[in-house]
Amino acid sequence: MPFAPDSFDMVWCRLVLGHLPDARPAYRELARVCAPGGHVFVTDFHPDAVAAGHQRTFTDPAGAVHEVEHYVHRDHAALAVDAGLSLIARQDGVVGPSIRDFYERGIGMKAYRNDVGLKLVGAFLFRKPDF
Repeated sequence: MPFAPDSFDMVWCRLVLGHLPDARPAYRELARVCAPGGHVFVTDFHPDAVAAGHQRTFTDPAGAVHEVEHYVHRDHAALAVDAGLSLIARQDGVVGPSIRDFYERGIGMKAYRNDVGLKLVGAFLFRKPDF
């Protein structure tokens, strides 16, 4: 990344790491640009969502749906620790009432009923130690 080391108190990586076949270099970069005592917040699609058949897709202006290649990383905490970060908290985002409207407006209530309780996103908060 085009930033000096220790540039940010908070680094946020939102749903990006699944695009990378190897997340190690990304975690090293996240840790490098994070200031000592700062935090790195990472979200990624949950392996359970992929196992349930969910895909990363987008719809183009013509209405065609395109699948984006996705790599499943089950070892976020270990990768971050190897990069010099400490795990502070982890939480999984599951399908439930808070996103029901998304299903109603999108893929439908049958899909919602099928997915209730499914882990869709994993969220990780890491801290870079003070020196």
